[in-house]
Amino acid sequence: MNRPYFHSTIHQLEAEFAQHKSNLSVVRALYLELGHRKVKRALQLRVKIDDYLKVTTVSGSPVTEAPKTSILSLESTPIPQKPLATRLPSPSEPPPPITNRPEQLLDAWTALEVLSPATFKRPEDLAGGVRRNVVPVSRDSLPWLSGRRSQPERRMYYQIILGSIRMEEAVTRLLARYGDSRTERPSTHGRAPLAVIMLDSRGVPVSSPSVAVSSFGWGLMTALNGRLADLARWSEVESPLVNRLESVLTGPPRDNQGTGSEPARPVDWSLLMRGYAMLVREFGLPDDLIESPSFAVCNYKYYRNPDPPEFLLLNSFFLGDLAFARRLVSSGQVPLSLARYLGLKPPTLKQDVLKSQAALLDAVSPKLTPPSRWPGPGRKPLVLLQQAAVNLAAKELQNGGLLGVNGPPGTGKTTLLRDVVAHVVAARAEAMSCFDDPASAFTASDQRINVGGGSWLNLHRLCPTVRGYELLAATSNNKAVENISRELPAIGAIAADAVGLRYFQSLSDSVHECPTWGLIAAVLGNSENRFRFREVFWNDEDVGMSGYLAAAAGTPQQIEQRDPETGVVTFRQPRLIASESPPTTHEEGLTRWRKARGKFREAVDRFRSWQQLLVTVEQDVSNLPRLKIAESTASCLFTTATTKESGCREIWMKAKATASTAENELAQTTAAMSAHVNTRPNLLSRLFGTKSAKTWQKADTAFRATLKQREDVLAAASVDLIQREAEHKQAIAEIQARQSEWKKATETRIETEKRIGDARKNGTLLLDEAFFQRSHSDKHLCSPWFPDKAHVVRDEVFQSALDLHRAFINVAAKPIRHNLAVLMKVMGGSRLRTSAQEALLADLWSTLFLVVPLISTTFASVERMLGRLPSESLGWLLVDEGGQALPQSAVGALIRTRRALIVGDPVQIEPVVSLPDQLTRAISLQMGVDPDRFAAPIASVQTLADAASSFESELQTENGSRVAGIPLLVHRRCTEPMFGVANAIAYGGMMVSAKNTGPSSIRDILGPSTWLHVEGSAEHHWCEDEGKIVLDLLRQLANAGVQPDLFILSPFVAVAQRLREMIHASGLTEGWPIDGGSRRWTESRIGTVHTAQGREAEAVILVLGAPLANQAGARNWAGVRPNLLNVALTRAKEVIYVIGNRNLWSEAGVFRKLAARL
Repeated sequence: MNRPYFHSTIHQLEAEFAQHKSNLSVVRALYLELGHRKVKRALQLRVKIDDYLKVTTVSGSPVTEAPKTSILSLESTPIPQKPLATRLPSPSEPPPPITNRPEQLLDAWTALEVLSPATFKRPEDLAGGVRRNVVPVSRDSLPWLSGRRSQPERRMYYQIILGSIRMEEAVTRLLARYGDSRTERPSTHGRAPLAVIMLDSRGVPVSSPSVAVSSFGWGLMTALNGRLADLARWSEVESPLVNRLESVLTGPPRDNQGTGSEPARPVDWSLLMRGYAMLVREFGLPDDLIESPSFAVCNYKYYRNPDPPEFLLLNSFFLGDLAFARRLVSSGQVPLSLARYLGLKPPTLKQDVLKSQAALLDAVSPKLTPPSRWPGPGRKPLVLLQQAAVNLAAKELQNGGLLGVNGPPGTGKTTLLRDVVAHVVAARAEAMSCFDDPASAFTASDQRINVGGGSWLNLHRLCPTVRGYELLAATSNNKAVENISRELPAIGAIAADAVGLRYFQSLSDSVHECPTWGLIAAVLGNSENRFRFREVFWNDEDVGMSGYLAAAAGTPQQIEQRDPETGVVTFRQPRLIASESPPTTHEEGLTRWRKARGKFREAVDRFRSWQQLLVTVEQDVSNLPRLKIAESTASCLFTTATTKESGCREIWMKAKATASTAENELAQTTAAMSAHVNTRPNLLSRLFGTKSAKTWQKADTAFRATLKQREDVLAAASVDLIQREAEHKQAIAEIQARQSEWKKATETRIETEKRIGDARKNGTLLLDEAFFQRSHSDKHLCSPWFPDKAHVVRDEVFQSALDLHRAFINVAAKPIRHNLAVLMKVMGGSRLRTSAQEALLADLWSTLFLVVPLISTTFASVERMLGRLPSESLGWLLVDEGGQALPQSAVGALIRTRRALIVGDPVQIEPVVSLPDQLTRAISLQMGVDPDRFAAPIASVQTLADAASSFESELQTENGSRVAGIPLLVHRRCTEPMFGVANAIAYGGMMVSAKNTGPSSIRDILGPSTWLHVEGSAEHHWCEDEGKIVLDLLRQLANAGVQPDLFILSPFVAVAQRLREMIHASGLTEGWPIDGGSRRWTESRIGTVHTAQGREAEAVILVLGAPLANQAGARNWAGVRPNLLNVALTRAKEVIYVIGNRNLWSEAGVFRKLAARL
């Protein structure tokens, strides 16, 4: 890390800008630092500085730099012979703005890789360690003239090293020019070849291209002369350079050349030296950096193979694929996973499963859970975020893309990857199951290869529906590669009771040289691994797949055995055929296929039943709060309706009474009227208007008025009664409706609760409101939704999926055998002759992955192993230990795969970078790239994957927040205090411990974890008094008869080396049968913290060194970031002993936390 203002507050940054505004170096450093800050004042200051830089660049305002020497100028400058200032030289013109475009990223990475050549310490390093394959070359000793003979049935070739560069001196020059702020720099030794010419056994150059040129000779002088931008042009420089060198080395043309009348002329010493001199002159290399040609490496190829061997590796492993990626970017044909990685297609939405309850619920939903899982030891299910990661990998990557998973030490990264493997295997099995005859999944092409004796190999296309499930596992080092591919097939990787889970076991045992359960994975990658795999997997007569497929295709196989005493010859079946019993006819194979398909489909159906049930339960859990509210609302509405009915009934009764009263009053009035009518005076009285008539008439008028009024009242009361009666009936109906609704809501709630209760009884962990009220620890230790019974079904899906693969292979044995035979030839160095044949290369690889589901490789071997495989030819890329890989190293693997799951931890050991850090920064800035985001060691494959992922989580640490991919939080390796300190310094206290203190013979003798304080003198970082304490601890263990499982680690190379020497000389480790004896024990168990990455032991002794007060810089280097201490702590399962000056080290960054706990 190079952030000079890392510990500065925002107030200090504002003051620094105000005070040093005229110093461009300071302004740029502030601008880059603010890119890591998220507070409002930091964002405002960064905008202010950005505006200032734009104005300054455009206007040409006077801006000064700290005194430096130019490195970014394109003008040639002399190569320094003496060390210059370690600060960066100032450019003659400002670098371009930081835009981080994909083209710029690839150019920056290319420039860095141009300066990262393949090296050798001894000539035999170039010959696979075989000394006899190295021959001297000199004026007086040219091996092709001395009659050197080839091996039987082999063609011999010579690869002559046309000079080399001494790496230590070269890096010293780079350091002098650019400087390096790191306290501990990776050591650089050995030599880098300048070029190679390949000759046949006669000394004649092979057909063009017969030479290969190293980028480093050109790149070194380009960098030393300050032309950093030119470094990205290597792909343009290489071809013309090769052509010129080849024309020099093939000698002057002859008059009759090409007539065939004169044999080809071998290369002589003068031609070799002429080519060497041409390179030295072309590159401008000084004599004190180079060594002239002195040896050749012999290679041998099968005599029927006309192709010469591959050139020795001269350049970075990644240059070819970086150029490939650059072309894809230019043409707009970048695969989605690489586009995400390069920031070309950022995700539209970012979700945090730690902060968003909705995001977490979606991630672990049973509808996303794959049908298959890995039946691991004890058949334990994945915990919360492990399952979330698997589910999201299946969902988010369905159509391609990239997903980052952040896996701290001991959190089950391999366990997670196993479940992804199980998912992909079952998904392919579902595609396979659509074929009634597996042989129909292959279609013969018109391409074939003559293998002699009248035999041909036909190349077949594999149906696209069965492709896309290939699993390529990649990482940065061979040890991690083996961890993936050797752990998965190991017999201990599956449940002890999974006795039926076997898949070509005898072949797998031979491939892996240990007891296994099946050939689920294989280690390929480098040429040695590929050769060994081919010899066992294909060519072994006892367990090879070639013989098995021949038998399954109908050709019986027998191995001849001759009794050494009697000479009697007997025959037996090859072991793989005897153990696997392939079908002897196509019809038998189809019968087995139908049976395996039926079993697989039944298992999948049982899973789907469980899944549907749990999806229903999930919906129930989600709906239950709403259902309770609905029930409560229905109850309230029923109560309201009842109250309303009561009121309506009372009003109706009143209306009824009113109407009755009106009716009675009208009747009374009517009766009175009738009586009155009977008293009406006679006609004469009425005509003459007698008094009695007048009185009667007056009464009659009054009666009639009263009658009319009573009739009106009754009519109104009747209308009101009808209305009130209707209202009452409506209220009764509403009661009935509300009662029905209430009953239905209650029944729904009860039924839902019953289903939820039944699910609980079955062992289902529900993600309900109560779950989210649990503690952080309890939540993350849980396994969501699927109970053990359902997981057993998922185990059966996996087992039946592999059985289906075997049945598929049996029926399609013939096309599979042809495709694999061709691929094995390609793997052995043969070339496909035509573009039509090369177009089928992806089908050949898919056929191999169909048999061996996962193949692992280092990133460094991707290009040589997969060759011209087109982009997105393979289905899956699984990256382990992504935090230790250079960001550019994954480009080739990302090109060739559709989807990528990248797992790792950026706060463990960072990628190793041998170039001076100031040169790395200068190259990045010159290309318009932010070095803190895209250049190692701060950047890694993991940091880029996390940034490109749709899912990320923010973790708070002492040094601020950091963004990680989907986090795995349950730690199962270390007890306290190792767990607690690592959790505090690196993971913001978010990890959860699932580790109980175990037995420890070391702790029984030496006591609990402690810090052993030492105040001693120093020789560089080494303190002999600290070493003596280590000896005393080992002596106590030896006296107690304990052969310890421990690492002795130090931050510093010098301390580790002196510890090895002291302990080996002491003889204390003699007799310890660990790792092959005393010398091997000291080499494998004592080293820098970096050497223990990916490993674990019962105990760790951490020897700090740097014991003097004036060595604060070294201590701060070790403690400024959590990575180093985090790794040291998390190697120890049970106990740690820290040896060093506590008073001084407790002030060194994260070591404060360690001192507080010990």
